[in-house]
Amino acid sequence: MISIRQLFVLSLVIGLLFLAPHSVVAQNRTTRILTGQGTGPGGSQGPQLFGNDPAMANLLILAEGAIDPSAYIVGPGDQFSIFIGGPVPIQALVPISISGKLIAMDAGSIEAAGKSLQDVQKETTDLLRAQYSNVAIDVSLIQPRRFYVHVSGSVPEPGRYPMLPLSRLDDAIQQAFAAQTAARPDPTSNNEVRIVGSATAEMPATRPEFKPSLRNVTVTSSLGETNSYDLFRYYVHGDLDHNPYLQDGDVIQLNAYDEVRNAILITGDVASPGQIEYREGDSVLDVLRLVAGDLDLNSVKTVRLTRRTENSIAPPVDLDIPAMLRGSTPATDVQMGDHLNVAMEETATAAVYGFVQFPGTYPIQSAQTTLRELIELAGGLKDEASIKGAYIERRQSLSSKPTTEGSKLDFFERAYFRESLAKNRISIDIATALEAASPEILLYSGDVIVFPRDEQTVYVTGNVLNPGYIPYVPDMTVNHYIQQAGGMGPLTTGILVFEVGSGKVHSNISAIIRPGDTIFINREAMTDNPELQALLLSDEASQRAARIARTQTIITGVTALVSVVNTFLLIRDRLNN
Repeated sequence: MISIRQLFVLSLVIGLLFLAPHSVVAQNRTTRILTGQGTGPGGSQGPQLFGNDPAMANLLILAEGAIDPSAYIVGPGDQFSIFIGGPVPIQALVPISISGKLIAMDAGSIEAAGKSLQDVQKETTDLLRAQYSNVAIDVSLIQPRRFYVHVSGSVPEPGRYPMLPLSRLDDAIQQAFAAQTAARPDPTSNNEVRIVGSATAEMPATRPEFKPSLRNVTVTSSLGETNSYDLFRYYVHGDLDHNPYLQDGDVIQLNAYDEVRNAILITGDVASPGQIEYREGDSVLDVLRLVAGDLDLNSVKTVRLTRRTENSIAPPVDLDIPAMLRGSTPATDVQMGDHLNVAMEETATAAVYGFVQFPGTYPIQSAQTTLRELIELAGGLKDEASIKGAYIERRQSLSSKPTTEGSKLDFFERAYFRESLAKNRISIDIATALEAASPEILLYSGDVIVFPRDEQTVYVTGNVLNPGYIPYVPDMTVNHYIQQAGGMGPLTTGILVFEVGSGKVHSNISAIIRPGDTIFINREAMTDNPELQALLLSDEASQRAARIARTQTIITGVTALVSVVNTFLLIRDRLNN
């Protein structure tokens, strides 16, 4: 009599036999396939992981993300993993054959080359499910193939280049130009630079004014379909539509273009002025976006278009770019040889630094915004701000400044004059200007206003025993601060007071000193630097020589004049006698 336990075991064995009719054979075959041993379908050698190519086995796949099954096109050499579940799972690595077929083990084969990965996965799964029912089935691409594309035209090294299905047009172009790194002078041909070991070194040389056409790259597929792409647009904007994925056997052509005749010249206030290759169908907006970008394009005020005609140059036309951006005016198409001069809307700014609530740069209306308005934009002055010591620098002044040509200044005077010209401080007393009854001070783009800290000190420097900052005492004159600095040293020649803020200079020792003023005690010309001392002595010797020469000239002239007068008197006396 059969026990319940024996009945359960018998039922389990019978069920396993029905669920996996091919389990013993499949298990042996799977073991051989995964270990690279035995034969595959039809008695052929079973596929090993990544095939027999060590380079493919070590290939690092650089992807932009997960493959899109609907976009990926399958081709010969793609490696697929087929997994069939069940009590004894089956897993095999299957390549697409050179004839473009995927052999799905004992289930048969499908035509895979040229189809999308999505379609290949579906057809293979349907084929397998007809034989393996009620089990999990998975068909996955685990290793993309490699294939050749052809690059020709105006590149340093045309020819075939290996690619992956994940490679884009730019990858092939970069490889064709990377051959320049292998260029070496050829001693057998007057040291002409050639690609080392290249069979294309005998190609005709391209004239220097012709450049590779990156804006008109053509790609012809193995089916004869040709498309044109603008790689420059991809480089500037990252437009992937102009940097497509490559397919097996694509032929890439880069023509050469004349950078003068076949280009458009862009000048003016843009980020990348210069010449840009013409592409058919481009409008003014297309070209401006390539050299200025969308952000700067919104700041374009107008563009002056100058166009060559057959025998002359047409009158310039001013284009309304804001209207084109709004769509109220059609965008003007460009032609080869056009010149676009771009004028941006001025963004005037002025800066305020120092002891204000929010120092920094602020937008203004040039020649309209006032000093008081800028201080309000900065949140007002802090309590410790020195209004007396504040000043304005006009750093973008367009006023012409003279040179020392034609002047009688000596070497040191010329150097001092050039140093003085570099200063753009406005001679104005800001403390007075900020009074309610004072006229408004208009600011210009680039102006910088500085409010230093009021430290309640007076700076004493020059020929004193202890130069430095002296605490301010109200209503005191120069002598008080000189005495606080230890008194004047020997060889003193004078005293100068530099008023804070206004920059006025005077030598009135009885004037009341204000906080922030500088007192300078001058002395006779001397220096501890040997080079400067030599220049000083040379300059003094030159001046003495010049004075002696002038004196000699005067004496010679007076002597000559006396001689003439004496001669005249002698002749007159003889005539009278």
